[in-house]
Amino acid sequence: MNFDKFMNLIKQQIIMNQTVKYKTAFFFVLAMLGITCSCNDDDIYKQEQYKNVFMVVSDDDIYNVFSEVFPLGVAESDGYVSASVGGTNSTGKDIKIDFVRDETLLGDYNIGNFDVDASRYARALPEANYKIDDYSLTIPAGQRGGRMKIRVKPNGLSPDSTYLIPLRIQSFTNYEVNPEKSSVLYRVRIKNCYASQDVSTSYAMRGYVSENGAPFVNVQVSKTLTPVSGNRVRMIAGLESVEANNMLASINDKAIVLEITDFGEVNLIPHKNITVEKLSTDDNFPNVFTIEDDGYRTYKTFLLYYRYMLSGSSTWTEVKEELRYEYREKEQPEDETACFTGVARPNMPAVIKSVNSIGDVTLVIWERKNGKACELTYVNSSGQTVTVNAPVGENATILIDYNGDASDMSFVTVAGDLRSLPRRFNGTIEQKPATTVTQITHFGNGTLVGLSDRNGFDFRIEYLNTSDQRVSIVIPVSNKETGNDIRGQILTDFKSDLKYWMIVSGVEINEGTYQDGNIKDVRYTVKAGEINEIKIVDFDCGGEGVSYHDDNKSNDGPNNYRETLGEFNCGVDIEGSTPNIGYTYNGEWVMFTLNVQDAGNYAFDLLVSVNDPNASYSLEVNGEEFPSYSLENNGDWQSYRWYNGTNNIEMPVLNLKQGINTIKFKMVGGGFNIRSFRLAVPELMPPAVAPLALPSITQTAQGLWQFNDATSVGKATVVGQDLIPVGQKVEIKSKSGYKYAYVGRGSYLRCNHGFAASGGGSRVNEYTLMIDFFLLQVTEPKLYYSLLQTKTDNSDDGDLFINPSGAFGVGSYYSANNVATANEWQRYVFVLKVNNSGEKIFRQYRNGVLIKEDNSQTLDSRFALEPAGMLIFADEDGEDNGLFVSSVAVWNRALDPSEIPGL
Repeated sequence: MNFDKFMNLIKQQIIMNQTVKYKTAFFFVLAMLGITCSCNDDDIYKQEQYKNVFMVVSDDDIYNVFSEVFPLGVAESDGYVSASVGGTNSTGKDIKIDFVRDETLLGDYNIGNFDVDASRYARALPEANYKIDDYSLTIPAGQRGGRMKIRVKPNGLSPDSTYLIPLRIQSFTNYEVNPEKSSVLYRVRIKNCYASQDVSTSYAMRGYVSENGAPFVNVQVSKTLTPVSGNRVRMIAGLESVEANNMLASINDKAIVLEITDFGEVNLIPHKNITVEKLSTDDNFPNVFTIEDDGYRTYKTFLLYYRYMLSGSSTWTEVKEELRYEYREKEQPEDETACFTGVARPNMPAVIKSVNSIGDVTLVIWERKNGKACELTYVNSSGQTVTVNAPVGENATILIDYNGDASDMSFVTVAGDLRSLPRRFNGTIEQKPATTVTQITHFGNGTLVGLSDRNGFDFRIEYLNTSDQRVSIVIPVSNKETGNDIRGQILTDFKSDLKYWMIVSGVEINEGTYQDGNIKDVRYTVKAGEINEIKIVDFDCGGEGVSYHDDNKSNDGPNNYRETLGEFNCGVDIEGSTPNIGYTYNGEWVMFTLNVQDAGNYAFDLLVSVNDPNASYSLEVNGEEFPSYSLENNGDWQSYRWYNGTNNIEMPVLNLKQGINTIKFKMVGGGFNIRSFRLAVPELMPPAVAPLALPSITQTAQGLWQFNDATSVGKATVVGQDLIPVGQKVEIKSKSGYKYAYVGRGSYLRCNHGFAASGGGSRVNEYTLMIDFFLLQVTEPKLYYSLLQTKTDNSDDGDLFINPSGAFGVGSYYSANNVATANEWQRYVFVLKVNNSGEKIFRQYRNGVLIKEDNSQTLDSRFALEPAGMLIFADEDGEDNGLFVSSVAVWNRALDPSEIPGL
């Protein structure tokens, strides 16, 4: 508690003590005026003028509320409940007062202030937010007051609630207590450096507002800022209003939070239901907090540029606003003044932003925007006072022999013959790590050494090259690109054992060694017997014009994947938790250097999501230009799919030589997101995995096909009519002695099963279907595989699928477990039996395990077959992606569950 406030309250309470129930003050005034009284009144005066009465100090006389305000961002602060004693004479004995928490006080306060409006009730301060070690206080003999300490932990308290600790005097020793001042509601309020609950923090707002793209309108209003945490305040967005009778809901719908970083940058965060985006295209409103001086007054100032949209609305409101609050630095408490150490003050003398100890040197970072020089004075390690100059344009000063604690460091601003008053640096010297190697990554075209920010110093590294020679290179700080440090170095012959130093004023400091085991390798070796997938974000290193070209020099993603690999300032637009390149435009490209182990023709495949009817790409392989290739528009940015074998789109075949090959992937039309491409020798794309062996039960089938006759794709095995391939992508494949068929998208197999109508209906209501299949992928978005189409003209949706989650079925009949997987042979069995006798069987099995059963079927339902036949792997609108099949079997009966495990 502020000491002056404490003493004033005690004085007030002494006077109030004498006038609430007693006549002491009255007689005292009469005596002072020289008015004589009767003998009886004189006796009363003599009795009461010495009476000592004590009370609990509070701000009001109705509910005895006493408020203190506590800074957020501080783990714990001390507050106090105080008591004072009145009377003409001093006390001759200690007064010991014991308190107890009394919740009825809180109830009386809420009912008396808010009646039945419980939404406005004050809350008891949670026990986690305070601690009272001793619920007693003592007013020592001869003194007028005493205090009981409360340790308050304000972080996490809501600015929209009133928090009270209800305390009542339980017992006391000596003298009397004023019964109307025997309790207190101790109120905890919160503040930070930008706003306070103690007083309404009203900032003057002036700026511009635009709704839904309309011209900006000039506005001036006042805005109340509310503290939320140590570095966050809340305000109502734009010119939105708050409904007094529904205040909390209005705040939830319309408030945004301003988060102030260490050096004044402001982030904008939705409070709850609003959507807000920070904008950065107006230098006059750069989303910063600063201290400004207009020559007369100093102001806390926010310069903000953002747009927001209320929940349920589709209209964006764009706001440019300046918020100003007069700031009298000398009147601020110490904890608030410390908040603004290092905050930029454009029109004030230069300040020190930070002082860091790095190795054997001390680095002073200046913050100045006034074009003036500085002189810095400090005591060196020998105890001598030293003054160094910081000329205009230099933002750092290096002290070689300083080992103080910043208490002796002062500085002045110099402009010609004018010198500012000396100012002392009141921050702390931080031990700050010097530049280090953050990542070493092997790319196809070299090794990239990623460095942390060098703070304006040269850097030296030593390493072992591929010839086992020790190499030393200096990376000058002048290596810059568009004003930013290039914090990476490409080594084309790196082998191992990297050491490094930062060079400060010619002195090497901060020696370090990078461990080989932490090196990340994104080099790709292409082999003939594999499907070689290359992530699009693993392009070569080298930067703009070498390993990529992007129209925008900043990452619009923003996924910092390349930064984690050591390449800073990468302009490629990388986004997504599973990273992809997005924001693609005509003329952009990325380069890959690949090590091909086996020369040959490789099929090129692409994993993309296309949202532009004109999307296309082209390739440049080993310097040879390829034509452009169109991409099928699927109208979505996040519906990724592979193209080769699953789309009716022509894909290139690349002739790659043994050894190093380069592939430049070019965005011709843009309008698509890309994750990966892959290379595989076309003849070797089928799986080199043995198909499932056929069980004996298949010998009882009415149709069995094993796809082992290259001269006839649908040749029946032992029994049944030959399957009829439909489309251009049905062919027999052979790998490692295994044979099977590939059925691509848009193609299918027609099966003339020869079954008569059954079950009392006009369609085949009883049968069993078995398919052995192999998938290259399962879980890509919108990737469906059709297993069965009961309409022989393929005129509507297929009837049994594998969906992108790997579930079997369709609609409400999808299985929930034992899903399909990629890169293994698996067996699917479907059993249907519906008849007039009331039997209703619908069962699906995967690898002999029942995965879905249903008894709601009706006669001639969508799963019943036409007597003319059925289509395997067909669908009318493209949900029939390519797969491999090794065997198909059909029965004109429903196999018993006891027969299924054999399948």
